[in-house]
Amino acid sequence: MTITTGQARKPVEPGSLRPGDRVRLRPLDEVLATLDDTGSYENVPFMPEMTAYAGRVMTVYRRLEKICDYMGEESRSRRMTDAVLLNETRCDGSGHGGCQAECRIFWKEVWLEHADDARDDESPYAVAPERLLPLLVAGAHRTDPEKGEVYRCQATEATRATTAMPEMAVGQYVREVRVGNVGVPELVRVGSSALVTKLARKAGLRPYLPLEVAGKDRVDGEKLGLQPGDWVRVRSKEEIGRTLNSGGAHRGMLFTHEMVQYCGQTFRVHSRVERLVNEQTGELLHMKLECIALEDVICKGHFTSGAWFCAREHLPLWREDWLERVEAPTAATVCPKPGR
Repeated sequence: MTITTGQARKPVEPGSLRPGDRVRLRPLDEVLATLDDTGSYENVPFMPEMTAYAGRVMTVYRRLEKICDYMGEESRSRRMTDAVLLNETRCDGSGHGGCQAECRIFWKEVWLEHADDARDDESPYAVAPERLLPLLVAGAHRTDPEKGEVYRCQATEATRATTAMPEMAVGQYVREVRVGNVGVPELVRVGSSALVTKLARKAGLRPYLPLEVAGKDRVDGEKLGLQPGDWVRVRSKEEIGRTLNSGGAHRGMLFTHEMVQYCGQTFRVHSRVERLVNEQTGELLHMKLECIALEDVICKGHFTSGAWFCAREHLPLWREDWLERVEAPTAATVCPKPGR
C-alpha cells in the first residue's frame, strides 16, 4: 500500500517521543505486521477499540515509563518501555463487553509515526486488512469452560507486558523528570509526601485515611439516584469514615488514600459504572451496587506506596454514601481540574 500525505513519512524511533509531540497511528496493515497471533506486540494487545484512531493526528500526553500493579492500599511499580499515552485517550470498552473502566490506552511507539501537520488523513490509513479485525476480536475474549466469556485487554495483560521495579529504585523517578513527564517541583512535593506516608505506616498509622472507621458499627449513607451531569460534593473524611468497615471498605468497595484529597470538593457526575472487566481474571463484572465516576477525578498514585507517578490514572469509583447532592456551582467556585 502506498501512503501519500504530501510529505515524507517519519517513523518513530523507540524511546524518542516526548510530551507534546504530534503523531499519527500508522496504516493498519503496518500495525498488523507488528502483531503476534494474539494480536499483541511485546505482550501489549492492540485492541479493537484502537482501530477508531486510524489516520487521526494526536498529541503525546506523556511517556509510559511505569505503571502500578494496584493491590488495595499497597502497589508495586512496574516498568514499561517504548510506549506512550496519546491525547489522554481512554478505552470505550466496545470490544470488551461494554466495560466502563475507561482505562488509558497504551500505544507502543512501533505503531506510530510523526505527524508534523495537524491534518487528519483517514484514507488510506484507516483501511483495515481482512485479517486484522478477526485477529483483534479473537484476542479480546475467549470462552472458559468454568467462567464463561473471559476478556483480554491491556489491563489484564499489564503484568506480562511489564517488569517489576523496586519501590525505592531512584532511577525510575529521575527518568520521569528526564523524559518530561514530571517537573522537579512535583517530584519534590510527591517525594516528601511519600516519605511521610512510609514513616507513618511504620509507626502503625494510616495517613490520609479517616482517623477512625466505624467497623462493625458502620452506617449506610443516603442513596441519591445520581445520574451523569448531576453535581455532588464529596463528604468529609469523618462522614465517610462512619460508612466504612474495619478494612476501610463500604460493601466491598475501598475508600483509598487517593480519594481523600477530594473530600469537600465539588464535582459533576461522569457516569454510573455498571460493568467492569476484572483485571486479574478477565471476567466481566456486573456491579450489584451503585458505582459513581466523577468528572476530572483520577488516581495519580501520589498517596499510594509503590504507585507514585503511575501513568494509568484510573477513575476512582464512589459510593453514593460518600457524596451529597448540591446545586450546580458558579464558574468561580468549580474546583480546578487535575486532568484526565
